[in-house]
Amino acid sequence: MSEAIGVLKDIVWGMAIFIGGLVGLLAVVVIYLDLTRLPDPDIQLGRVDRDTTFYIGKSESDPGSGVTISLLATGLLDTSGASVLIEYTRPPATATDCKLPTGPVDQIYGSDFYDNRAKVTYRHGAVQHGHLRLRFVFAYPPKEWGKHPMK
Repeated sequence: MSEAIGVLKDIVWGMAIFIGGLVGLLAVVVIYLDLTRLPDPDIQLGRVDRDTTFYIGKSESDPGSGVTISLLATGLLDTSGASVLIEYTRPPATATDCKLPTGPVDQIYGSDFYDNRAKVTYRHGAVQHGHLRLRFVFAYPPKEWGKHPMK
């Protein structure tokens, strides 16, 4: 009888070690995925008087389907000629070139986009002063953005 209890204790101890290891492994995976998750693309340009290039990727928290990219540009620009160029990275190709207005900017742009990574270039044209915020989603524009130019 004492041998049976000893074997049972060994089995319970082994199961506890196995479950503890499984929980530890799961914690490491969750932490890794959180640290490597791309942030939601929301860019406040520090300077609007120079060209700026950056890359954005689809966030894991973004529910988009990956066949559309939408841009909400808001801010104020002192003159015309500015635009936001969105390009594929592999192979390099232009997806859309969004012309920004002079004065107050509150515009939604969109394009078909069949990749999870984009090269974005803000081209200042003749802009010298102002501020600009660029928000991206790899989907149709969310309802909170307002009007829907692509639907």
